[in-house]
Order: sequence, then C-alpha cells, then structure tokens
Amino acid sequence: MTNPPPPNLYKKWAIFTLFVIYFLVLVGGIVRATGSGMGCPDWPRCFGNWIPPTDISQLPADYQTRYNSHGYGIETFNVYKTWTEYLNRLLGALTGIFLSITTLTAFPLRRTHPQTFYLTVAALITTGFQGWLGSKVVSTNLSVGMITIHMLVALIITVLLLRAIALLYLPTLIPTIFIPKSLKTITLVLFTLSIIQVLIGTQVREEIDKIAIQLTENQRNSWVDNLEISYLLHRAVAYLLLALTTYYFLQLHKLNLNKTSILYKITLTFTTITLFSAFTGISMALFGIPPMLQPVHLLFGVLITNLHYLNLLALFSNTK
Repeated sequence: MTNPPPPNLYKKWAIFTLFVIYFLVLVGGIVRATGSGMGCPDWPRCFGNWIPPTDISQLPADYQTRYNSHGYGIETFNVYKTWTEYLNRLLGALTGIFLSITTLTAFPLRRTHPQTFYLTVAALITTGFQGWLGSKVVSTNLSVGMITIHMLVALIITVLLLRAIALLYLPTLIPTIFIPKSLKTITLVLFTLSIIQVLIGTQVREEIDKIAIQLTENQRNSWVDNLEISYLLHRAVAYLLLALTTYYFLQLHKLNLNKTSILYKITLTFTTITLFSAFTGISMALFGIPPMLQPVHLLFGVLITNLHYLNLLALFSNTK
C-alpha cells in the first residue's frame, strides 16, 4: 500500500521558510558588508532596549564606556548600522516562528513520512541553537571562529529542511535512467568543495574586516592586494569548482536527458549560479570589493551548496 500524498500545507510552509532562510543569509551578508555586526552591542536587546534608539541623544553620554567595560566592542553610534543589525535579528526571530509553523504542519507526517517530520524538527532545534550562537557572536565581538561556526550552522539548517522536502517529492520526479558512477562521485566532490568554499569565504571576509580598519575606505582598491593565504585558497577552490561544474554539465548533457527533467533543471541552475558567483567574485577583486556584491556573492555560495546537495539526493534516488 502506497503512502497518501503529502499535505500541500507542509509543502507551502517548508518551501516558504527555506526561501526566508535564504533571504536571511542575504541580509546577514549585508550586515557584514556594511560593518553593522556590532550595531547593537548587546543581545537580545539593543542598547538595553527592545526598540533601538534612532538618535545618539537617546543614549547616555558614557554609553561607549559602559558597553566596553562589559566586554562589548562598540564604536560611535551609527543609526543605520544599529537598525541594519536590529532588522537582521527581527528577521532571524521571524524565521524561527515560520519554522515552528512548518514543524506543526509536519506533525501529521510523523507516521507516513517520519524522516521528513524528524528532519523538520531537527531544523527547528538547530535554528534555536543558531539563535543562541548569534548571541555568542555578539558577546565575543564578532570572533572569527564564532562567525565561521555561525555560517556552518546556517548551512546545516538549509540542508536539513531541503532534505525534508526532497524526501517527499524527489522519488516521484526522478527518471529511472543509468547514471555513471563517476557523475555521482563528482557530485559528492562538488558538494564537499562548495561547503569548504563558503567557510573559506567566511575567513576571507574576516581578513577584509581587519584590512578595512588598517587601510580605511579611501584605500579600498588595495584591500585585495593585502589579503593572505585564505584568499588565494578561496580563489583556487573557485577555479576548481568552476572546472568541475562545467565538466559535470557536459557529461550529464551526453545522457540526452529531457530538458524538463528535474536532474537537468538542477544541473542547469547550479551551473548558471556558479558562473554568476564567479562573475561577482572577479568583480569584487577588480573593483575594490563593492559592498553591494558581497552579500550576493555569499548567497550564491549557499545556493550552490544547497543545489549540489539536492543534486546528490536526486542522483542517489535514481534506482537504476
């Protein structure tokens, strides 16, 4: 006896929540690109209030001394940075609410599709951990290691939710065709490299923050020249990813898949985004790391990782 079709309510909420998480990644990138990470020097409140100030006159005269004495790193009050960080936190809280609703809609699936249910619960629990981790990022004054862990946990949340959705729908969409073992191996390598690339990119971002303090905004065009080993490694992995992605696309094309098939669509999508990611990376290197490109580049990295994981699930769902 086959399982009944999954409720549309779960599908709608799960996909919506996944896209909200992607948007949160983009906003988080904006926070980093604008240097707003310490716009709210305490957590969960902002300058001791649930609604942050809109003007420096709303703060005590010795606010810098007070917060620095408690171990928080804080510069002169900047309303734009404060509200950028605060809106990022609000979106994070909304994400937790949306994921909670998604988990409730997954409850009826606990018997017919238990893996989807438990993966959704795991994503919710991990999101709670991510919220706590965010507080540690602030309390450690944007520690390099904490930011990298924060990014890794974000990837884990997207992968958990993506797998929960894929388990419901991929088996009915994958054509039963012969997939060479070499393609499955390359897909696994691409997924692994894409994770490594995002994490290395986080390290590059940390180097840029340090260089920006030393050289200031006026010398922005020379920032890239002062980057060290992490940037060279990031660039090398980018070339490797681009080459492997191109090779994979050409090899899959030889299988003469229907262009409407899910395998072809996934491959075309991550190949296209990889090209755009390479373009934004080159543009940042040539034009002094424009702030507007940094969050887009980060989002591309996360999407590529997720698409490689989805492709991995699709290939191994193929039974032939």
